[in-house]
This record gives sequence, C-alpha cells and structure tokens, in this order.
Amino acid sequence: SAQLEPGKPIHFATLLLPHEPLPDASSLAQGIEVLRDTESCTVVKISRPKGSTWWVGLNEGGERIAVGELVTDARRFAVERTVAGKVRCWLAEGTLLRWAGESLFSATERTTAEVAD
Repeated sequence: SAQLEPGKPIHFATLLLPHEPLPDASSLAQGIEVLRDTESCTVVKISRPKGSTWWVGLNEGGERIAVGELVTDARRFAVERTVAGKVRCWLAEGTLLRWAGESLFSATERTTAEVAD
C-alpha cells in the first residue's frame, strides 16, 4: 500500500451511477470494471444489465492511451456501445478517438466534441 507524503498529490476516482432505488445494488456493482488506474489516467467500463456498455475516463496528461478497443488522447471521455451495436462518444480536450480500429473523431487541435453513430 502507498504511504502518504507531505506535498505528494493523491489520485483517486469516484464513480456515481444513477439508478432506481434497489434493496441490493450488487448487480450494478458487478458491472463496473476498472480497466486502468494510474496517477494520471483512470478508465472504467460500466456494463448495464440489459443495456448499454460505457467506457469513461480521465486522462489528466492528455497522452495517447489504448485500452481494449479504445484509443484516445482526450483528457476526459465517454464512449457508449448500445445493445444494437451503435457507438457514440463525447470527448473533451482531445484530437482523436478510435474505437475498434475505426476513427470516430479526429482534429488537428485539442477540442471538445460529441459523435453519434
């Protein structure tokens, strides 16, 4: 386990997942998978029961990352794959987002964008 040190930044992620009140929300928790968690980048996959799958992330440094089928340099992003297989995404401060080898977004300068399939 890491030790706290004066002046050293601490990184952590919190996921808020809206849902109807449930007596047991463990089925929702089972659908959450942390794919990457470093000091500068966190990527979480959220599989909704009988619904869409989401990949959401914070990439503080804006470095190009590759996680599974996702490649991006966006500092913040969300990608949704619907049950029907459609893909849509939102990214902030990025120049590229590729999904399964397909370019969903490309720009010459960092920007914010939304792309719907």
